[in-house]
Amino acid sequence: MIRDNKSCIIEFAGLSGVGKSFIKNKLMCRLKHENFILNKESLKIYDLFNIRSLRMIIYSVFFVLYTKPKTLSCFFDSYKQWLKIQLLYSKIRAKGGNLIVCEGMFHKIRALRRNSKYKFMVSEIKSKYLNNIHFPDIVVLVISNPQDIEKRRRKRENINFSIDLKIKDKMTGVDVTRNDIAAINNVKAIEYNNSNDIPPDIEKENLEDLNNLILGEMVPDAKLSYN
Repeated sequence: MIRDNKSCIIEFAGLSGVGKSFIKNKLMCRLKHENFILNKESLKIYDLFNIRSLRMIIYSVFFVLYTKPKTLSCFFDSYKQWLKIQLLYSKIRAKGGNLIVCEGMFHKIRALRRNSKYKFMVSEIKSKYLNNIHFPDIVVLVISNPQDIEKRRRKRENINFSIDLKIKDKMTGVDVTRNDIAAINNVKAIEYNNSNDIPPDIEKENLEDLNNLILGEMVPDAKLSYN
């Protein structure tokens, strides 16, 4: 597990429709209000041509193969998603600064698990692989009740699905992600309830507490980026 003292990676995790982007955008508004300079962080072609990135490109091949993808198509899908987030995290670790990501490393692990022949857990991954993975420093696990998730997804994606058929899988997905985060030492986990039934004044207070906590964990006087 790769860690340092000059960077801080903050990742929002949770199921689709739970409100990750909403919470992240609220934090971004707070940062802008306090005159933080926000820079969009992305990978450039020249980011690939250094020893650090080349090692990550090769290592990611072995790691994705270790997860046993179902098909060749699943391998390339998993490899593309995994390599992109690992290169991004590696870039931040190398140059320093703060990074805020929605659907980061733990989201990619869920994608690898879907493409895998077996439903592996992070706690089952051998240490020789974990030692070379770039994990975030803070994971904000956004949770909500299935009814709110259903409403948000219907509104956002204009789709219809039965919550009765999905509720078990959704709640299991939250538990698996929670266990994945708990399996990694030195990753600080914060759970945030984004259910619609929380009173507005309590929601505002909870959001303020979350933002203050995140700001307190950032590397002071360092560049702030988002993805």
